[in-house]
Amino acid sequence: GQSVRSCLAQNDVHLATTDAHDLSASVADVRLQWEVESLRSEFAGEAAEATQLRLQLRTFEAAAQAASLQADAVSAEASASIQALRSASVQEDAEDSKATNSHLKVE
Repeated sequence: GQSVRSCLAQNDVHLATTDAHDLSASVADVRLQWEVESLRSEFAGEAAEATQLRLQLRTFEAAAQAASLQADAVSAEASASIQALRSASVQEDAEDSKATNSHLKVE
């Protein structure tokens, strides 16, 4: 009877140790799973933020390109205006010169 009791007691200790080991392994698994999910969520958030930043960058690039095109158009318009003023000035000078010459011939 004594050896049976002793064997059962040892068996109970072994089962308790095994249960504690299994429990700590389960806790470690749960903790690891939680960390993995947490990282996955964090990376998903960072990926969404990166996508948002890329969209903002494309918007800024498009705005910069539009501003550059607008500046080119204003520059071309200014050049055309300067050219028109120069032409008008040359034409006016030519007319003044003609008038002076004809006035001198009359005298």
